[in-house]
Amino acid sequence: MEIIDTIRLSVAAYADTIIWVVIGILSFMFLVIIHELWHFLTAKKAWVKVLEFGVWIPPKAMTLWTDASWTEYTLNWIPLGGFVRLKGEDPADTEDFNAPDSFISAKLYRKIIILLGGIFVNLVFAWLVLTWLFATGTQPFMVIPQSHPAAELNSYLIPTVQKLAKEWLYTPTNEVTILEVASWSLASKAWFVSWDIITRIDSTPVNSVTLTDVLQQKVWQSFEVWYTHNNQPTTTTIVCPEDTCVLWVAIDIPSLREVSIQFPLTQAAWVAFDEMITQARLSFEVLGKFGKSIVTFNRKWLNESVQNFSWPIWAMRIFVDLTDRDNIDQFFMFVALISLALWVFNLLPIPALDWWRLLWVLIQTIFRLPKEKYFIIEWYINAVFFFLLIGLWLFIAARDLSRFWGVVIPFIG
Repeated sequence: MEIIDTIRLSVAAYADTIIWVVIGILSFMFLVIIHELWHFLTAKKAWVKVLEFGVWIPPKAMTLWTDASWTEYTLNWIPLGGFVRLKGEDPADTEDFNAPDSFISAKLYRKIIILLGGIFVNLVFAWLVLTWLFATGTQPFMVIPQSHPAAELNSYLIPTVQKLAKEWLYTPTNEVTILEVASWSLASKAWFVSWDIITRIDSTPVNSVTLTDVLQQKVWQSFEVWYTHNNQPTTTTIVCPEDTCVLWVAIDIPSLREVSIQFPLTQAAWVAFDEMITQARLSFEVLGKFGKSIVTFNRKWLNESVQNFSWPIWAMRIFVDLTDRDNIDQFFMFVALISLALWVFNLLPIPALDWWRLLWVLIQTIFRLPKEKYFIIEWYINAVFFFLLIGLWLFIAARDLSRFWGVVIPFIG
């Protein structure tokens, strides 16, 4: 009975966190489902037979039901994303290549609509949510220092402290509360976590405005950071590199909760569109640096880029942090940003993703390649990269879990 009571008390103590994690998982599933649902609906509209609508990734766990057109709706074992399987996509079913209701036999414009439908709905969903938030009034998702690469993008969702002080007459407190820590950063190496409060560096008191300037005076130096962790004063020593000194943390601005970013509806729609361009630019810059590091074999850039990839567990941590913010706007803002990230991700010319498949469709059409040979080659390329992407997701999830638990897993942590 004591063990049962202990479990019951533990569940009760973390009830809010558990609820938010479940809501986070359901929200991500919703974004994936509307993405795949648009593929599904556009395929049906184009008279292409849909063999399967799957939630998560095979192997198949169960068939939920089969509709009148013999489309299977399945639940699968690997909880990553979802898929729509169209007739004629399996090279083993050679009889389906020339079937009138197969994808490969559909007209070009119908193929384009089917392939781009998913990323289009993710883009529209993000725009509608952000428009609603800017029209009704919201607060920034997080605040960054002026030295952050995103500082020059002039974002409303992730503004700099200087932008806050200029546009909203923000007055900083005499401390710096950490909201989020970049996984590869100096702050992470010093074991800072969310909600640690930095009070001074060496003998100099710091706040959200002065932190960046004080750190820049410590380039290529060792210095002591005084902060509070779990209400306990403590210190840590940090050594900055020779080029720049940045902790790479997002900071919490309590007084900002009294400020509302709000525009008339028409202007809110344009601000939301501009914000999406800003967030997409930031994402492409990060991905571009990763690609450049691979081509140039720059180990420093490659390490920073790989270490900065945090997706499934990081997203759940954000949903947990939302319980402390008690702001439903922040929840919808984060869901919109995830939807936008799915749009950006599917625009990458990576085999198995939507944009890559569109490129192959255009190549096959323009050069009039034989359908059978062309499609078999594409299928095998997509299959290989599909498993590589799943492996990357599992690697990131394992690494995020190792950091979440505070342990180092060889070759991962």
